[in-house]
Amino acid sequence: MTKTLPPKQRLVSLFSQAPCWMIKPLAAEMQYAIPSVRRFLAETGYYSSFTHNGSWYTLRSIPRFGRNGLWFYRDIGFSRAGTLTKTLVSLISGSPSGMSAEMLGNTLQCRCHGLLANLWRKGNITREKVGRCQVYFASDPHKSANQRRALAAQHHRK
Repeated sequence: MTKTLPPKQRLVSLFSQAPCWMIKPLAAEMQYAIPSVRRFLAETGYYSSFTHNGSWYTLRSIPRFGRNGLWFYRDIGFSRAGTLTKTLVSLISGSPSGMSAEMLGNTLQCRCHGLLANLWRKGNITREKVGRCQVYFASDPHKSANQRRALAAQHHRK
């Protein structure tokens, strides 16, 4: 691509060709240094992936998030909440009856056991052993109590 368009327009044009880019190929295609491309992304508005250690980018105008705040392009996941940490807290807090690591892994299409343990240790979420697995709940005591009651009601009906 030639440098005839202003950089932000070129950026948008490249994202219309492919909805997700890694920073090095994007910088190479734009013929700009990586810090400049990061600045263009920031000025335009972007999301970084919560999968692949945040190495994929898409413009804010591209994702069509589902009710859970997630959007996937192939195996690349993006979240309205931003990072994987914020996404986990958001999903757990928004769940009516808490979520297990397996449920979260299936929803997010990535493993998150270690991060869940760290969030629990820091008090960002709570957990309870239910059967053979840990179920994670919101850190807010009122919300967590409601989630636990809902989970108990589900198990009582079975």
